[in-house]
Amino acid sequence: MRYLTFVSTAATVCVLTAGVTLPAGAASTAHVKSDSSTTWAGYVAFPPKGHTIKNVGVVFRVPKVKCSGSVGAPTKGKLYPGWHASFWAGIDGWSPTSNITSGAVQQAGVIAFCRTRKSAAIYRAFYEMYPADPRLEAAVRAGDRVSVDVSVAGKIYSFSVENLTTRKTLLSAVATCARRTKCGNAMAEVITEAPGGGPDSGRGLADTGTVRYTYAAAGLSRQPPYVDATPLGAFAALTKLTMSPAGHPRIVRPGRFRMGPNGLTDFDTYWK
Repeated sequence: MRYLTFVSTAATVCVLTAGVTLPAGAASTAHVKSDSSTTWAGYVAFPPKGHTIKNVGVVFRVPKVKCSGSVGAPTKGKLYPGWHASFWAGIDGWSPTSNITSGAVQQAGVIAFCRTRKSAAIYRAFYEMYPADPRLEAAVRAGDRVSVDVSVAGKIYSFSVENLTTRKTLLSAVATCARRTKCGNAMAEVITEAPGGGPDSGRGLADTGTVRYTYAAAGLSRQPPYVDATPLGAFAALTKLTMSPAGHPRIVRPGRFRMGPNGLTDFDTYWK
């Protein structure tokens, strides 16, 4: 969490945000394309020609995952068997031609685990340089408000998850793109996910309920130095993803962007 300055058409304002700055009062010029995914629900933003993504951030309240409503077969494994769901911001990873994640994904957020359908979910902050496995960090509770920031400088990616409720850092890490993996910084996304491939890959999905994302924004290369990010809903090229694994059509769907304090930054994802 840091103080940042952003520029709007009306005034220059100093605000306290979750690691991103947003042009206040930005109008929507977005062309939103709808698509489906077996694992993702949310929005993917594509930069203008000649630009790449330099950072993405979001704030959300950790949802109270409903283990009893989980779908699919439980994931097998020694560490966290059962049903999972994750909530994150990231760079790269969407393949519009195959409707699945493809190549590298640089992401951070919160993942929920349900050991059984009768248990209470547990939550951990995480970051991931896909295709490498996710790294699990500090625990967090349902209802806590968290901020997530992923940024890139050169070949170095930085990940931060802050608990705004307890004012504690849950995760702070840096990493480089995996060898023989292309990190193109070609898109930014805020996503509710069925991790590990979801029900189509034999991994159970926990009932995510409603997730309220706020302050969703992404920064571009070649932006003026005083502008850190643009509201995600103000990008001219957006893809709206509905999660539809086999046998569970539209199980998680995103709502429309709403005006937040600094522009089109807020949206929800809904279970069924």
